[in-house]
Amino acid sequence: MNKHFKLVAILQMVFGFVMLAFAILLFRSYRTLDSVFSDRFRDRTAFHDHAVNGYVFAGVVALFALLQIFGGGALWERRSWGRRVMLAVGVIELLGIPVGTALGIYTLWVLIDAPKPAVPTV
Repeated sequence: MNKHFKLVAILQMVFGFVMLAFAILLFRSYRTLDSVFSDRFRDRTAFHDHAVNGYVFAGVVALFALLQIFGGGALWERRSWGRRVMLAVGVIELLGIPVGTALGIYTLWVLIDAPKPAVPTV
């Protein structure tokens, strides 16, 4: 099961970096479109409202991506909180059809079947 823990951690971190890049691209595209359309049209508020929704969506995607990256790193290092974070991420990922669903199912399969890691004493 150790191989599966490491594979889940790697897959989650890679998917998190891809989602973070997507969020940055989405944020920059909305920022560019907002500046272009606000200068050219009289009704600036119509597109500006849509751009604000885009900013919020990009922010949520970025936060989820950071959660995947840090949770995957914690799972890689066998930290006690990494398993709980990755279980929550796996449940949320089930909504992301098709790749997120597959990764979510694999994450849940690995983490639910596995025994809890022992917490090292310091």
